[in-house]
This record gives sequence, C-alpha cells and structure tokens, in this order.
Amino acid sequence: MKNNIKLFGIIALFTVIIFSMAACKGKNSGSSGSPASPSGSTSTTIDSFLADYEKFVDDYISLAQKAIGGDFTALDELEKYGTLFTDWSKRLEGFSETDLTPAQARKLNDLTEKLTNSF
Repeated sequence: MKNNIKLFGIIALFTVIIFSMAACKGKNSGSSGSPASPSGSTSTTIDSFLADYEKFVDDYISLAQKAIGGDFTALDELEKYGTLFTDWSKRLEGFSETDLTPAQARKLNDLTEKLTNSF
C-alpha cells in the first residue's frame, strides 16, 4: 500500500509539472531575445522530442505496471524517473505554445493523457 501511494505521488507530480509547463507557455508573449528558429527546424525538433517522450512514457507505464504488480526492482527503478521527469519538463520549457502545430499539441496532450489514464 505504501509503495502504491509513492507511485501515485510520482505520477501526480509529473502530471502537474507537464500541465503547468503547458499552461505557462501560453502566457509568455513578446520577444525572447533570441532569433526565431526556422519553422521547419523547430517542427523537426518538436517531432523528435515527441518521439523520445512517447518512448519515455511507454517505458514508464510498463515499469509502473510491474511495480504495481509487486516487482520491487521496478519500484526502485521508478524512483530514478523523478529526475527524468524534471529533465523532460526542462526540455518542454524550450518550446513555446506557438512552436507547436495543432497535430503536435494533440500528440503532447495524448501522451500526457496516456500517462495519467494508464493507472
């Protein structure tokens, strides 16, 4: 039971971080002080991010389900994901809401929902 609570806390923390980052990006208007990236370059970077993030989400879900099933090795491994969640959040901060195409925004939303609804 204690392990399930710990797991739920990790999932909840990650979800809050991702949604907070997405909400804050829409509030940042004006010049960032850096030159604009070519749209193709930004889009490719975001597509690469989303592909990597999807693998991370899939790996996390698989590991979390093993931990819920009583695999204590998986539970120990999940603790390492706390740092990885922070890394993913920082990577997400590098993009603004206007950098995302509608399809990319849907993909990010779908992955976040997949993560939160998998338990």
